[in-house]
Amino acid sequence: WLKTSLWRSAVPPRALPRTRARMAVVAAPPSLAEVARWLLEGNSTSSPTFGVADFGPPNVRVKDAKPGPLGSGSAVVTFELTVTKPLLNPFGTLHGGANATLVDQLTTLALMAMESWQQLAQGVETVQLSTSTSATLSVEYVAAGKGGATICCAASVDRSGRRLAFLGAEMFQEGAGKNGLPLLISKARHIKNVMDASIALPAAHILSGVEALRRQDAAASGAAPASRL
Repeated sequence: WLKTSLWRSAVPPRALPRTRARMAVVAAPPSLAEVARWLLEGNSTSSPTFGVADFGPPNVRVKDAKPGPLGSGSAVVTFELTVTKPLLNPFGTLHGGANATLVDQLTTLALMAMESWQQLAQGVETVQLSTSTSATLSVEYVAAGKGGATICCAASVDRSGRRLAFLGAEMFQEGAGKNGLPLLISKARHIKNVMDASIALPAAHILSGVEALRRQDAAASGAAPASRL
């Protein structure tokens, strides 16, 4: 659903603004977490994944994000979600297929967020998002994700090149392990083929979307717009 909505919002290259005067003005540069949240929330559609809305927002939320050094092509975006009834297997725990689907979607979103954030930090007028397809996706199931629990998915971009992107994910439940440590639910490896085609998005479009989310948060809390997520 994410790539489809981005294609719809993309502007043909000839229609892109040519001057910086038309760029959106933001109170502070967007953080990686804000860009990831805009990709997740601002581009979701009414069509749920496989008929299950709980694979996306509002059930799936951006919790945190940590970029690697600028230009390194690495980052970690942590999401959180509730293990709702549509995501359960007959035993009342997180379904293995649902786990793999979340890994597929959230690691791809982390890759797109990292690409967007790095290009915005460089001051480009047009963000070029690479398109990709899965080459391999493997998941090691370590423990059961309990129904009704809030779990996290730390989606990592380990390395991204011109042809391949190496991604990973750890699904865990905070405080559910021994001595209050996180309980590891699964560990995944996701390798993607990076395609020649890309999605062109005006930087102003992303920046204005981030500002809209900031105003939304400020209105909900009754505070002044925050400069960071």
